[in-house]
Amino acid sequence: MTSTDRVVPEMRERLLINRDGKLTSTQWLDLVTQPLMSLMVLSIPLMLFIPRLLFAMGFWLIVMAVLIALTVLVFRAFRYARTPVHFATLEAEQSKQVWRFFGAIRLKDEEGRILRFTKRLAPMPQLTRGKRYIVYYIKDNDVFTLLSIAPTDHPKVKKWHPSQPFMKRFQQRSGQ
Repeated sequence: MTSTDRVVPEMRERLLINRDGKLTSTQWLDLVTQPLMSLMVLSIPLMLFIPRLLFAMGFWLIVMAVLIALTVLVFRAFRYARTPVHFATLEAEQSKQVWRFFGAIRLKDEEGRILRFTKRLAPMPQLTRGKRYIVYYIKDNDVFTLLSIAPTDHPKVKKWHPSQPFMKRFQQRSGQ
């Protein structure tokens, strides 16, 4: 087994849970709480440039911010609790260099379409161009989020293929 075929223990755990059509608790939590960081960053200028307003209306402003954040979190929690997990066997379109940790992962399906995974909820995979991988992901509008990935020639790959509960969940959640 080469170093690019290595599947780290964290990825193995994700594969075992994703194969049932579920998100791991950390994946679900990351998806649900993602906008909190944006809200926090956007609130910094408000706190820096309008301190008197914050002091005068501080309590009510904080209550409103917490209510808005909780509303966003509740809606996202329900949305991602019902989002179907997709499975595909895809081919690496490019090798992943260490210095490109921030770039999108590009994988190609059987028809030659490129799927760009701009988000990932998994450890950074080491990809080899032209090599095939099993991939679990979610699709939200036209944004693909990588959940877990493993090379198809890995000795334990059969153990990570979709299970019966996966198919049942996928049909229920996708409305098929």
